[in-house]
Amino acid sequence: SNTSLETMGHNAFAKCKNLINVNISNTPLKIIEDCVFYECTSLEFIDLSQTEVESIWYEAFRGCVNLQRVIFPASLKQIRMQAFRDTRLESIDLYNTMVESIGYRAFCDCCPRTVIFPASLKEIKREAFNSNALTRIDLSHTQIQFIEDKAFSYCYNLEHVVLPSSLTNIRKQSYTDNETEFIHARR
Repeated sequence: SNTSLETMGHNAFAKCKNLINVNISNTPLKIIEDCVFYECTSLEFIDLSQTEVESIWYEAFRGCVNLQRVIFPASLKQIRMQAFRDTRLESIDLYNTMVESIGYRAFCDCCPRTVIFPASLKEIKREAFNSNALTRIDLSHTQIQFIEDKAFSYCYNLEHVVLPSSLTNIRKQSYTDNETEFIHARR
């Protein structure tokens, strides 16, 4: 690596409306701080897979209204509140990450058709998802113990949810009132 970039600081590229592509591959980048790409409305894709990013902070990609795809790094442990709010992510694949927590409204006002959760997942915060496109959620292979209030509110087309045996608490209105089928994994 020719760079020692470990942190992208607060608002580094905020409101760079013409920013289309960012190449940060093969960097020791560990943290994407608050609002780094906030309202970069032309950004469509970002590949973090060749970085060492562990944490994506508050509103890091919020308002990137054309962001359709993110490749997450295996090192990722935390997605903080509203990190990807108001984006257009078509799918969210966290399977090969180490994410333990998905923050408050982290993917709010996105419309992913699919979300693939990592085995390391322990908690989903309030209003993390609200996608009319989601029809199925499978948490069976996760370590999740707690799903906060309204975690999947406004997922009106949600039909099938598979819950893990580790789950101890689902807060009120975690799922939208509809005819969702719940399956609880056995211990």
